[in-house]
Amino acid sequence: MELLINTLFIAKVSYAAVGLDLLRRATRTRGLPELFLGLAFLFNGLSYLFTDLPILIGNDAILHPFSYIGRILAGLCALTIAEFTRRAFRSNDSWAMAVFWTVGAVIALGLAISAFERDWEGAYPLTYKGFWFEWLGGIVPFVWLATETLRTYSKTRRQVRLGLADPIVSNRFLLIGIYGVLATSTYPLFLWMYIEYERSGAWSDPLEITSGIVEVFSLISLWISFSAPAFYRRWVGQVPTLP
Repeated sequence: MELLINTLFIAKVSYAAVGLDLLRRATRTRGLPELFLGLAFLFNGLSYLFTDLPILIGNDAILHPFSYIGRILAGLCALTIAEFTRRAFRSNDSWAMAVFWTVGAVIALGLAISAFERDWEGAYPLTYKGFWFEWLGGIVPFVWLATETLRTYSKTRRQVRLGLADPIVSNRFLLIGIYGVLATSTYPLFLWMYIEYERSGAWSDPLEITSGIVEVFSLISLWISFSAPAFYRRWVGQVPTLP
């Protein structure tokens, strides 16, 4: 069990490697999707590193500062996801900018309230109020990302069959949408895990493993979306024509 948990930790921290790879691509292509998603995944991987490392190595002395830094990084990840979604899908809509700033304000408020409450870990939703602002501000960008990408995939899928859109690009919308759905699902999972922790004083191994597996599949979906192997690109390119 311990080996599996350590392996899942490494997989979650690997988000940072994916983020660095996308940032490397962004320096060559000057592409905004790679830039913002790269920043988001770098923040995400570092967040897991800071949050989980003190627990894995059993160092209580760094638990509070590392946990709080991890929460700040998680908030930056969510905010960057919101900015990616706004720029990619709603750059001309004023309400999208309002959503972005609202998300940032809610996350910042949650972190500020948590600091005032001296809740550094963010693992006690039944006791502290700041947790809920941070949780709400964090989940909204991923719901937004999943909605926009899957909606766009639905539109482009028929265009692909008509020969009017690139099947690789269309499939990328699907894969990023899957990531958005999986990332969204981690929020109720973590909430459940925190409630169990607050009630029992111990982390639930099944919930920890489940959330880790979800993260692994999220990572695979992202990797394929930007670095698909040749056989996958050939398979996606085999588009049936409309009758």
